[in-house]
Amino acid sequence: GDLIGPADGRKCLELLYEAGYPNEDGYPEMEILAVDSLIPREMAKTIAEMWELNLGLKTKVKAVPYEEFLALAADRRFYAARQGWTGDYPDPMTFFQLFHSAAEENFSGYQNPEYDYWLSIAQQNMDSISRYRIYHRLEERLISDLPVIPLYFSVKPYLVSSKLTGINYTPQGYPLFQKAMKLD
Repeated sequence: GDLIGPADGRKCLELLYEAGYPNEDGYPEMEILAVDSLIPREMAKTIAEMWELNLGLKTKVKAVPYEEFLALAADRRFYAARQGWTGDYPDPMTFFQLFHSAAEENFSGYQNPEYDYWLSIAQQNMDSISRYRIYHRLEERLISDLPVIPLYFSVKPYLVSSKLTGINYTPQGYPLFQKAMKLD
């Protein structure tokens, strides 16, 4: 089940206040780093608009070519970044490995020896029940340490006619039409 509840704008404002920002006049200007292509750039712009509308945070988007994005992210020269990851195989490890202290994609710089230890145990464990218990522990550690703050989760809505059958989906949610058939 979900370990984090829904977005809470009021709680965000309370946390900003506790961090020393009593009102939006004193908020620092934010910047979201994004790859300069249509979807990443527009998603970053949408997030920036939401932050300003709901929290009063003035936010600009810095859209750069992909190679520059990777260099800035690797050097951790960003305040916030629009970065995505799609599981390339159907196991949570594809996401957990991103937070290992030595992972190339660990753009947050997260380092936790306990996390690294349990991650290595999970990688060696072939028993799925034991491995998923470890995954739950890893997930709780990430939520507690909060090395990143997920800003959104992608969804892929598809409208499918009731006259179509045999559609299958990949683990990432993409439809496969190879066996699709139209009903009469």
